[in-house]
Parts: sequence; structure tokens; C-alpha cells
Amino acid sequence: MDFFSKDKGCTNCIHVRLSSRHSGLIQHGMMVYWLAKLYELLDTLFVVLRHRKNQISFLHVFYHSSIALIADGGHLVSTASAFVPMNCLVHVAMYGYYGWTAYFTSSWKKRINQMQIAQFFVGLVHGTIGYLYHGLCIHALLYSLGMLAQFLHLYYGAYISPAT
Repeated sequence: MDFFSKDKGCTNCIHVRLSSRHSGLIQHGMMVYWLAKLYELLDTLFVVLRHRKNQISFLHVFYHSSIALIADGGHLVSTASAFVPMNCLVHVAMYGYYGWTAYFTSSWKKRINQMQIAQFFVGLVHGTIGYLYHGLCIHALLYSLGMLAQFLHLYYGAYISPAT
């Protein structure tokens, strides 16, 4: 099976345009989202350049690098706008947690990781349905699968595997 063939819709990814009367508002929201992702990528770059290895991981660098690229074209694809509100909610919770723990102790880190896993599980389901039933390309499915695997690995190492 050729996952990248024309008949599976991979060439149609960019052609799934927003056509509703709200498309201008959605495209504006996607542009703001893209700018936020660029800011996060620059923040990651500065952490890397300062050699703060305790603040950085492969997952962190990969996510912020790839999501900035994905968000760059996301305003052209209607299916990308379904992922943005969920991703923003997870980030509000995550940055709220970071702010809270700067002043107080909290046990929410595990819950934040669970939200991240749920986010990419929903993305995987969404990407799979889009690929199998609506002719969309496989990229969203593969990206969500890769991110889900990385977050599950992180979760397993932090909360499930026995301490050595």
C-alpha cells in the first residue's frame, strides 16, 4: 500500500481550504497560534544556546521545532484548526502549572503529562479517521503517532517504571 499516493489524498492536504463564513476568523486565530509557536521555538533555541541541558530534552526540541513548521501551513488546512484549541488548552494548563510551581508546590505534573498524551491520542484518532475516510494525507496521523509514542515513553519513565 502506497501511503503517499495521489489517490489517498496526500496531494489534497493543502487543497482542503476553509470555506465557511468564519474562515477569516479561523485564519486569524491560526496566525496568532503560529506566532505563539514561533515564540516557543525561540525560547527553546535560547535554552539550547545557553546549554541548559537540565531544561531541555529531545522531545522538547522536536516538538517546538516541528509544531512551528506545522503551524506555518496550518492556516491553509481546515483540519489543522481542530487541533489548535486542544493544544492551546494543554499549553494554558502547562504554563499555569509552571507559574504555580514557581511559588507553591504542586502534584499536577503527572496530570499535565496525561493531558499531553490525551491530546496526541485524540490527534491520532482524528488523523486516522481523516486518512481512512476523508482522503486526507497521512502526515497528521504519523505526527500524532510519533508524539504519542514520545510522551508515553516520558510518562512511563517518570511514573511507571520502577526507580533504579
